Amino acid sequence: MELELSPFEQAGEVARMLLAGEVGTVQFRAYRRGVKLWVGEGDCPPEHYEAQLLSRRHVDGSGGAVIEVGFHSERKKDPENDEVLAALMAAEASWRDAIGDEADAGRFYGNDSWTRLSELWEHPDLEQLFAEDDDLGFELGSRVADYVLALEPVVSPLRGS
Repeated sequence: MELELSPFEQAGEVARMLLAGEVGTVQFRAYRRGVKLWVGEGDCPPEHYEAQLLSRRHVDGSGGAVIEVGFHSERKKDPENDEVLAALMAAEASWRDAIGDEADAGRFYGNDSWTRLSELWEHPDLEQLFAEDDDLGFELGSRVADYVLALEPVVSPLRGS
């Protein structure tokens, strides 16, 4: 019996494999609509990486969904999330070339207290994409790994502060 992984489970496994030996212990938790990935031991910290489905109503007010890929800061206090984002933006020269112009910084879609540095993947028919694109899990995992490699030198010292 062959066990088939969802694209988000595949993304977590791919990212962990690509990051092995690069940034320390990489953990992930895949769920129905996404995957959350973090570096370090223990539970997922407020600063982590994700690939997930988002409702477009949070992005531009329209219907449907998009895939968001990138970094999140989900601390309990808004100013702390702002500080994390400010630190990332102050170090932009160290990561922009690796991530590219697709990465956009701002408030999290649908939650104004969290911050993000992420990109959106749009597709006219996400159901079809998930059903037919055998490489989607690899593509998502590879892109999440790009974010981890580029941002972790800035993010790692901020954890626990």
